[in-house]
Order: sequence, then C-alpha cells, then structure tokens
Amino acid sequence: MEKENLVLENTETSEKLYAYADENGIVEFDKINYSEVGTYTYKIYEEKGILDNITYDDKVYEVVVEVKDDLNGNLTATLSDTNEGLVFTNVYTPDAIKVNVSVHKVLTGDDKHNISLDQFKFEILDKTFNTTYEVLGTKDGHSLYELEFDHTSIGKTYEYVIKEVDTNVENVTYDKSEHKVSITILQDEDGTLYAKFNQDGKDVEALNVEFNNNYT
Repeated sequence: MEKENLVLENTETSEKLYAYADENGIVEFDKINYSEVGTYTYKIYEEKGILDNITYDDKVYEVVVEVKDDLNGNLTATLSDTNEGLVFTNVYTPDAIKVNVSVHKVLTGDDKHNISLDQFKFEILDKTFNTTYEVLGTKDGHSLYELEFDHTSIGKTYEYVIKEVDTNVENVTYDKSEHKVSITILQDEDGTLYAKFNQDGKDVEALNVEFNNNYT
C-alpha cells in the first residue's frame, strides 16, 4: 500500500489526516486532541494512488467521536462502535503477456520453381476453446502468431495442435505433421506473468514448429 493514501476527514471542517499501512496492512492515524465537548464526525476513505495495475477500494466509512466532560475537569472521547473493523481491499492485476508461436516453412526439391512461400498457410487448433486460428505464410518462410493471456489464465495450461493446410499448390507434397504444444501461465514472486512451453512432449524455451514440403 502506498504511503499516506488513507484519509480521515472531518465532515464539518474538511480537515484531513493522512496515514499509511504498516507491513502488516494495519493503519493508525495520529492522535487527535479535543478541547471542546461535542460530537465529531469523520469519514475514512482511500485516495486513489499512482501505482500501476492496482484497483483501489472506493468504500467510505463513517466514524463518530463523542467528547464529554466527566465533571472532574477532564474531557473524555468515545469512538463509535467499529467492532466489524474498517477494511480496505486493493486488487493487483498483472499485465497480460503475449506469447509468439513461430512457424517455419521449408520447401525442398527442384529449386527451379516460382513458388512463393506465402502461398502456404497453417492452423492452430485451440483445444481449450475449440477455436482455430489461421497463420498465413510469408515469403521468407517465417510466420508468427501471437497469443495473449491475462491474469485469469494463471495456473492454467492451454493445449494446441498446429498443422499445415493443403492449399493445393501444384507439384508440392504437403507435410502431414501435427505438432502438439501446450502453454502454462504462471506468476512470479513480483506478480509478473510468465509462460512455460511444451512442444511435442518436450519442455522448450519457445514454440518453434517446422513444416517441410517437397516440390517435384
């Protein structure tokens, strides 16, 4: 929690006291000295800060202090019942992460052809959501498809099957391979999301699949 983002405000005078939580999340405002008998009403709330990825609590609590004369020359202050506690809850939402799936196209055989590699395309079958994503080929044979994951994916594993689409390019034998990949989304100690990958049964640092076609 940020320093001095909790406010105790006198509802009559608008005078404010600021405080911040300790390492255990406990907040204590400085003591208030009273010189007159009366009823003092305050509202306690959290000011929105500047921390990224934080959703601030918009609750406002009202507390009342009754100051009385004990008839012995002393003033006594009694705080209204707050047995339920005053709780402010902040929610941290980490940034989403983007994962690239790299698809490499190799065309072998007779090199006396005019076939451009951007005539090929591929499919990524998302087995979790039963959705298919299309990946278009590029002239240099290197294609990228970007997947995005947010905080709702933490602890989950997503499975995909990547295969080539037969685009009926003449004299080309297509690769029938189906690459099975999985992406597991995790969160490190700093709250940042990161991904772990498995490709065709092996843990890998990045997802790179290759399809080999032959031209005759």
